[in-house]
Amino acid sequence: MLCLRFSALNELLKKGYRIFDIIKAELPRHKDFNRFIAAVERQGVECTLINNGSTNKVQGICFKMGKYALRLEDRQVVQRLQAGIRH
Repeated sequence: MLCLRFSALNELLKKGYRIFDIIKAELPRHKDFNRFIAAVERQGVECTLINNGSTNKVQGICFKMGKYALRLEDRQVVQRLQAGIRH
């Protein structure tokens, strides 16, 4: 089992884990994607939807906190995120 000492991580890695923890905590609380995004943003994480060229289809999402950005650019990952919100 991996034991992770949060205090030993550098600042960028800490922000990455914070973003992940916020997403993980907020995902089951919301049944609407826009409300999920708003809840994540209220906690200091900037969310940007990545569109597929000139279409309005969401291809990915970028979660950013300070200088750290977590980009999910796979359409299947975004669909799973959205599906997780609906259930």
